[in-house]
Amino acid sequence: MLVFGAAMLVLLYFLGYYDLSFLDRYKVLGEIFDDTPVQNQNGPSAFFDPSGLLDAAEDYGSEETDSLSAGSQTPETPSYLSGLPEDYLYYETKSVKSVFTADKLPDKLLTNSRTGSKTVASLEEDGYHAAGISYSEAGLNFVSPVPAETPEGIADAESTEPSEDTEPSTEAPAEEIDEADLAPKVITGEFIPGKTVLGKMTFSFQLPEEFSYRKRQVIREIVTLPDDDGEWYVTEQKEREERPAVELYMGYIMLDNKMNLSLIASDATPLCSVDSQVYSPAYMRDQYDRPLFYRSSAEGETVYFYLDTDGQNFIGTEYDEIAEGRGLKFDYPASYGKSDSGVTTDRNGVTGRMAYVMRGVGMLTTYDFTQAFAFSENRAAVTTTKNRGGLYFLDENGKRAFDTWRYYFNEHGRDVYENLVLPLTDGRENIGFYYFDHGLTRVRRQVIDAYNWAYVGRVRTTKDEHILIRPDGSEYELPAGYTLEGYSDGMILLSKDGLYGFIDYTGEWIAQPIYAAATPFVCGLATLTTQDGRVGMIDTEGNIVLQFTFDYISQVSDGLIATYREQNGWTILKMMEKDDT
Repeated sequence: MLVFGAAMLVLLYFLGYYDLSFLDRYKVLGEIFDDTPVQNQNGPSAFFDPSGLLDAAEDYGSEETDSLSAGSQTPETPSYLSGLPEDYLYYETKSVKSVFTADKLPDKLLTNSRTGSKTVASLEEDGYHAAGISYSEAGLNFVSPVPAETPEGIADAESTEPSEDTEPSTEAPAEEIDEADLAPKVITGEFIPGKTVLGKMTFSFQLPEEFSYRKRQVIREIVTLPDDDGEWYVTEQKEREERPAVELYMGYIMLDNKMNLSLIASDATPLCSVDSQVYSPAYMRDQYDRPLFYRSSAEGETVYFYLDTDGQNFIGTEYDEIAEGRGLKFDYPASYGKSDSGVTTDRNGVTGRMAYVMRGVGMLTTYDFTQAFAFSENRAAVTTTKNRGGLYFLDENGKRAFDTWRYYFNEHGRDVYENLVLPLTDGRENIGFYYFDHGLTRVRRQVIDAYNWAYVGRVRTTKDEHILIRPDGSEYELPAGYTLEGYSDGMILLSKDGLYGFIDYTGEWIAQPIYAAATPFVCGLATLTTQDGRVGMIDTEGNIVLQFTFDYISQVSDGLIATYREQNGWTILKMMEKDDT
């Protein structure tokens, strides 16, 4: 019977009724899933080279794909993975859209189809260039424009006086140089799925070996809701935190050597050393898009500076936060908070009030506003002293776009006032305020009890929440039970029960709400952190741009991204793209 059974098995195998190759496939998977050590050829601070993780997959027939075009394409399942249970396929995940369990996200690179595996130099040889120009890089090659008639830029008063024997000139006078032309032009790059790639930067020096060398004191602003239903308020709390040895600031690379900061331009050119106890990033740009630093004067006042185009000297500037500020303070790109129309703002030197001016036409409004933000999608956010300093929006004609102050009876039969008000803090946590983006903007809606406010003289809050509205003032409905945490690039960051995810402005889930942390999108990219602490980066289509294998990934800063992985140290990546031809 045993001989007869064995013969039948052999016969059925050759007739194709079953397949023993699964034994080989499981053997291959066991080898691939085994952690492949990353060979560090140049010491502990060598650049992270994902190609060191590619050998296992390539040895076993993984399809070769173009690392520059991958990300938006999903290749067919390799032959060695076909027929396996779904649980074994998670390492081939290219997108987070349909990932409902974060432990199924890839934690190492198996193919060369991921971005960040080529150097900037090699990409440039392939025809790529930086996706944007930061001030730190543009300033090094900047030459101030001068009138053609005065090559030296200085006119001789005597030589320009017409003599009696000279016919009056019929030529138009030389155009005056706009002060804006005296600053380098900053062009912000956006990550475009399928077009933009990341290249590894190389330097003439080693990056720091550790994630952090020292701690620093920071002041946290904590929003608190009082027990008596009063207004939300902010308290400040001092904390000590690890200072990353590599930080980015509006295109500058700041390296910490345990004492001072070394500033590096976005093209890897060393600039200068900065005493971090004296100069600090202000997380603001002036009207010419120059990143600002600040220090305290002997009188305790805040003094602002920008780094000169020579990269060596700080130049003092009379920065006006009301006139030049963009509402929030964070590492925002140069394009953030800039008008998308021919309407600009102007501040009255006497009253300090703001107004809107149409370029080449004249005043669009009078000087009525305590704050006035740039136009975006034919809407501009403003504040006045009326209605408790509430926030409202103007249309393209300078008129109120919709009502923001309402009086009605709520569901409990109480008469209430509803108003839109400013956020309590001005950091990245409130991204999405002031400017419309893909037809939506973020606002804070506050509802207070009318009787207590009008007759008792106190504010009793019945509702205080962040919502999204459309240009006509109507509310965008968020998924039930979720809290709005951020809005940018058309991507809505939501939280529920301490977990985070993204939907886009159409309501489609881009990243399921399964992550322990997330950062808002900036320049088309955002980070997600799994509950076991792995950090990855995605684009606006949910494609995985950087695998969930990092301990830290910075926000995009004028096209740069800093990453840290304990096994490999620091790496700085740069957004690169090709021109459409």
